[in-house]
Amino acid sequence: EYIKAKNLIEHINDLIKNDSDKLVFGDNEIKIELKLKTLKTILISEKQNSLIQEIKLINDYKCEIVIIPEDLSMMCNIIGIKWESMTY
Repeated sequence: EYIKAKNLIEHINDLIKNDSDKLVFGDNEIKIELKLKTLKTILISEKQNSLIQEIKLINDYKCEIVIIPEDLSMMCNIIGIKWESMTY
């Protein structure tokens, strides 16, 4: 899981540079996109326990939820990656 999380963070950094419209940031935006079923993966900081539980309740289509360990740096607490951008 740690290596997968690290690879996803690298993928996000590439998307920020080259294709940032494939990313979704922020709690509310993630929840909206999750309900629309447009997200393939959500990365969320392990410190966000209540948000993790809320996202799991909303997730009704097997969107992958990756919990990011505290020692891996992310620019925010939650990031979504849309379906068409998963080519890592």
